[in-house]
Amino acid sequence: MSNSVDLAQMIRWCVTLVPWQPYSLLCTPNPYRPPSIHVDLLTLLPSIHLHLLTPTHPSIHLLILQTPSIHLLTPTDRITCAEYKCMVDQGVPHLLIDVRDSTEYNMCRLEQSENIPLQQLKEEAVLAKISTLIGHVEAKLPPNSDVQVVVVCRRGNDSQKAVRLLKAQLQAGGLCIRDVVGGLMAWAKEVEPSFPKY
Repeated sequence: MSNSVDLAQMIRWCVTLVPWQPYSLLCTPNPYRPPSIHVDLLTLLPSIHLHLLTPTHPSIHLLILQTPSIHLLTPTDRITCAEYKCMVDQGVPHLLIDVRDSTEYNMCRLEQSENIPLQQLKEEAVLAKISTLIGHVEAKLPPNSDVQVVVVCRRGNDSQKAVRLLKAQLQAGGLCIRDVVGGLMAWAKEVEPSFPKY
């Protein structure tokens, strides 16, 4: 590699996107072949610290910033993975809404979840569907019981937005709407290690 190569050209040579690999990097200081980085296409949003090693640039760092966790809800509007698992194990009737897009949902999901993407939550037809699903849960409960609505996403950010939207749109009493702290990533870490991570 020539000493005069510019950084932009080097990066163009180095970065190779490989789908369905865990985000990781493979760097080689071989002077006859540019170093390569293998990055999962679906994991570009999480924080990835890429450390490039080359003969002319011994240490180059690239940082793709992680979307930070947000805090929109009070603790009473949230439920931990352990608490949700306890609810499931006890057979508590509830509605579980997964607000990821359909592509992500089809890759992996929790049992009995309903896929209603976040961007659809303001649509009248979708709200009518949710009301019907809530009615099905209500029919399984004793009179005057609150219907438990649990919202989940990948990391616990969109689910908080969804809870705020649902609380604003579904103003009927008797609803307890909460989201799962940390989302499916936390579920895989804390409850079900075999659950797919992406």
